[in-house]
Amino acid sequence: MDLNHLREKINISIYGTKIRAERSFKLLSLVVSLFALGVLTYYYGFAHTHDEEYSILGIIRISFLFYIIHYFVKIFYDFNPGAFIRKNWFEGIMVFILIIDGISYTVFHTLVIESFFRGLGVDALSGLSELFIQAYLFVIVATELRKSGSFIPTIKLHPAILFIISFALIIFIGTALLMLPEMTTSSSGISAIDALFTSTSATCVTGLIVLDTATAFSFKGHTVLLILMKVGGINIIAFGAFLALLGRLGVGVKHHTVIEDFVNKESIFSAKGMFGRIVLVSIIIELIGSVVIFLLVSSNIDFLSFGDKVFFALFHSVSAFNNAGFSIFSNGLYNEYLNGLFYFHIIIACLIILGSIGFTTLFDLFDWRKVKARMKSPWKKPHLSSRISWISATILIGAGAIFFFLFEKENTLSGLSLSESIVASFFQSISLRTAGFNTVDLTQMSIPFVMVCLVLMFIGGASSSTAGGIKTSTFSIVILSAYSTIRGKKNIELFKKTVPAVVVFKSHSIFIFALGGILTGIFLLSITESKLLASGSYDMMDIIFEEVSAFSTVGASTGVTSSLSSAGKLIVIVSMFVGRLGTLTVAYALSKKISATNYRYPKESMMVG
Repeated sequence: MDLNHLREKINISIYGTKIRAERSFKLLSLVVSLFALGVLTYYYGFAHTHDEEYSILGIIRISFLFYIIHYFVKIFYDFNPGAFIRKNWFEGIMVFILIIDGISYTVFHTLVIESFFRGLGVDALSGLSELFIQAYLFVIVATELRKSGSFIPTIKLHPAILFIISFALIIFIGTALLMLPEMTTSSSGISAIDALFTSTSATCVTGLIVLDTATAFSFKGHTVLLILMKVGGINIIAFGAFLALLGRLGVGVKHHTVIEDFVNKESIFSAKGMFGRIVLVSIIIELIGSVVIFLLVSSNIDFLSFGDKVFFALFHSVSAFNNAGFSIFSNGLYNEYLNGLFYFHIIIACLIILGSIGFTTLFDLFDWRKVKARMKSPWKKPHLSSRISWISATILIGAGAIFFFLFEKENTLSGLSLSESIVASFFQSISLRTAGFNTVDLTQMSIPFVMVCLVLMFIGGASSSTAGGIKTSTFSIVILSAYSTIRGKKNIELFKKTVPAVVVFKSHSIFIFALGGILTGIFLLSITESKLLASGSYDMMDIIFEEVSAFSTVGASTGVTSSLSSAGKLIVIVSMFVGRLGTLTVAYALSKKISATNYRYPKESMMVG
């Protein structure tokens, strides 16, 4: 009897129990994963005795054993085991590592992954190895449950509401984690409002802080912030790809208006695999950035261990690419050890640009197949949104650098050489537009450049990027609309293309909603922070700067953040949340559904202006 015949007999024998067994194991997997993650949270969030640690790790290893058994059960019940192993090769590797770790721990009382990290000198990461594996396997279980169930197409919630809920859930999970004792250096931990503020700032990749990130949080707290920045940075674009794919599975064309706020129209019907491309490209860029930062900076921070240097490089690479602006050094890049490392500033600036230019633009401009096609056929041009993205970014960065150099050469740039002043000018222009890093003292900036900075922050980065603001495409359409009106044109034309009226209406709506949201935030802060303003420590310009920075998810501050009242912090939290989601998305979520739009009333002229 050959293997194929044997497998066929097994398939026939298990056919009647296959569905029931798979459903039972998937449900049990979800229960085990949730329980194990709860145990891991307890393990990493609280201090324990040696005996307690041993007991907790024993429970975690039992869950690992369950995953190993579940993997082989899936192979057994699959009608084509070879194809299953090839398709789920990464899960197989993770299960293989678990088996090796189990054997190693049983025989040698040590874990392979821990030994690997300790061999590199990264002792801190060795303690988190089981957390990484557990989190990954939980994602696999959740993915399998989603694939097996049919509940997603029956969800009646508006996609914008789903998106808001997903972001809020991440923020509240982050808040709960940051409140655990082991996440902070203080024995009393941090307050709920400070934890919520920090979690919102990290998830919305803003960078505003009410506590010194370097001293207030432990390594575990920094790791949570790193994860929140990464998840928050790609969540908007990934959710757009998810919605686009969901639309192909039956959500309906009526939701494509919201989907197009995340990915352009041409991406909607080619979104399969986009999530994977986004995650892969972002990780590759961040890892390359980490390596370069480590090689350039490690000698200047020789007071850190090898593992701390690795984490420093990874943290700042992720923070820069996701335009988050967080740093694990006090005063950020203005710190005495980093302030003069101009080559480090250049790398950070490059990562910020890559993150703020947008994934669709990166795929459009640098996909080798598209580049090759454009070389063969010069008449083929990048997508209109891609050209707007990089051209507007170039203009804004150049203009911001010139203004900063002119207004600050005798102020914050004093004492620097010409080349250093140029690098610093370009860095502030790049970072203060989207990321919030600074290499100069922002509290000493002149009022003229503060005004310029407010405009740059309000505009922000490109669509489908990790940056905030109203987006460069929105601003470009608004400006072109005004220009076309002055010229007496009936249509908005750009690069011999006509911009659809619906895009123009949407751009004006985003502009007005964002401006209204910022003005509302400034008005409320002027009320809640009246005592702070009366003290003379800060003025109204500091409040305006803070609100625009929060709403545009930039994270630059003149120092007022930590002095805000609890009510003021809540206002800034809402501003960061709404600004990151996008005012139009919130408007879609709150708006009443209109049954019909395909009608038109008689025209009547009216005076404007």
